[in-house]
Amino acid sequence: MTTEIDVGVAEDAFEKNNLIKLECSTYETTIALSVVDWIAKRFPRDAALLDVLHFVYRSIFERMDGYHVWLLLGDTRWQDDTRIIRFRKMFSSLKAQGLEFKAFQDRREFMIEQFGRLKFFGAVRLDEDELALVPKVMQPGSCTYLLALPGILPDLPEFSGWSGRLNEDSELIQLNVKNDGIIFQRVGYFDDPEVGLVALGKPNVLARLVAQR
Repeated sequence: MTTEIDVGVAEDAFEKNNLIKLECSTYETTIALSVVDWIAKRFPRDAALLDVLHFVYRSIFERMDGYHVWLLLGDTRWQDDTRIIRFRKMFSSLKAQGLEFKAFQDRREFMIEQFGRLKFFGAVRLDEDELALVPKVMQPGSCTYLLALPGILPDLPEFSGWSGRLNEDSELIQLNVKNDGIIFQRVGYFDDPEVGLVALGKPNVLARLVAQR
């Protein structure tokens, strides 16, 4: 069965549109952002999201020379500062949940502390055959993004991490967009009839990604 994927484009992400709602006050006044989404009927469940992921991944590598795709992960809740939590960090904790990232050679991980509690954040570079992991971590309320970026991954905002909410993560988004990066978030959860990805990036960068051929 072939999944039909609808592509939507809004050239100005800050103008009223049907794809996303950004608060201008949380972003720099000089930054220009466009938004694109790729949407499929949610059947059968995560299989539709995986089809969207493969479609977008292939579009990146066909049209965006030199780009790599990264999965950004983060804790949604503060954890107690214990020796075992510090030892496990993020990727060992995910392994205990059946999500194996330790074999990924190109990965990063860091910790932030606040009021005696801890959060962990990380990034792994994905090949296409590893995309099946993505729906397992892009769950409701997750602190997870995909990032397409040319060249190497820059230093992430290690002093603050990210929340998984676009209007709170303007620092992360602007940091990568200024480097011609594209940041992706999952859309469609629970009983939503559709599922897919929404992306933010410079207008000219996203135009290359969705250009008709």
